[in-house]
Amino acid sequence: MKEVVNIKVNLFIDGKQSAEHADLYLKQMTDRYHKLIGELQNSDANLWGYHQDQIVPLDLKSVSKFYSSGQNIWVKMNQHDYEVKKRLYQLVKILPENFIQISRSEIVNFDLVDHLELTNTGMIKLIFKNHDFSYVSRRYVPKIKRRLGI
Repeated sequence: MKEVVNIKVNLFIDGKQSAEHADLYLKQMTDRYHKLIGELQNSDANLWGYHQDQIVPLDLKSVSKFYSSGQNIWVKMNQHDYEVKKRLYQLVKILPENFIQISRSEIVNFDLVDHLELTNTGMIKLIFKNHDFSYVSRRYVPKIKRRLGI
């Protein structure tokens, strides 16, 4: 049986808008709305994070890293973890230049890196301003050094 939904829609077209956006006021999240939000977010300009019944727009200035864990891609933003519905290879293509891939499973925001530490094994440890850390895999060390000019 198909679900019948009556929803009021307001559409405003204004060529002077700097960015397009949608505001949804829902009584509850349903599969139909989840699908609709997924279709809307497929734009490369907008990234969304999912946590339980919340869907939040990602503020890239506050994102320290994107990483894979299990079968999912996660984002660390303001000490919270959100699931992202894109793959890492897609994120590499659409993220700004300050985001650098440091391993097959992680992309970091170098604007939030406090300093680098060289380990005895030749790896690079990235220390973030929030005291979190990540390691650059050996395969990516030459790429990172070239990118940073070191």
